[in-house]
Formats: sequence, C-alpha cells, structure tokens
Amino acid sequence: HNENSLSKSIDQSNQTKRPDVEEEFLVYPNPASDQLNINYSGFQESSVTFSIYDVSGKEVFILNNNINSNTTSSSLNISSLSSGSYTIVADINGTLIRKRLVVSK
Repeated sequence: HNENSLSKSIDQSNQTKRPDVEEEFLVYPNPASDQLNINYSGFQESSVTFSIYDVSGKEVFILNNNINSNTTSSSLNISSLSSGSYTIVADINGTLIRKRLVVSK
C-alpha cells in the first residue's frame, strides 16, 4: 500500500504552474462510458502517465505512455470504471494537469 506517493501525486501544492497547458489538453467525451480520448499538443518528446482517481482519492486507473511531436492523442479503455465522478491527472515530465471526468454507464 503506497499512500505516501498517492498523497504526493494529488497534492496541489506540488503542482508545476503552466497556465498554457490547459488549452493543450482535451479530454472527451465527458461524460464518458467505455472509451476516453485525450488530445494534447505542444509538448516535446516526453513520457506521460495518465492516472484516474475516484472521489475518495484512490487511484483506479493508470497508463504510462510516450509522446512526441507526432503523437497528438491517446485512447483509454475505461470500461472497468463504475458510473461516477473522477479526476484524471496527466503527469508530463513532472507537470501535473488535472481534469474532471464523469463516467456514465
């Protein structure tokens, strides 16, 4: 059980401020049911980790991916998630971006 890293990963005080990033990160459809698409642009070659947390802060999904200038989207299979509200966090080279996600079955 790794609660320390979970607390750190969702602690907003550690968030790198990149006001331009929000426009470069699009999650759709929202609400989603089985498939979630993530579009991003403007990032140099880097690794990205997508994590989805439920309302209690428990990590319920994680995907590691590599992006480069030719990669503009990722598709996540979220069919295992129950209906409800979630937070999706993208960690792109230490820059954390959060989006609200609603899953509706």
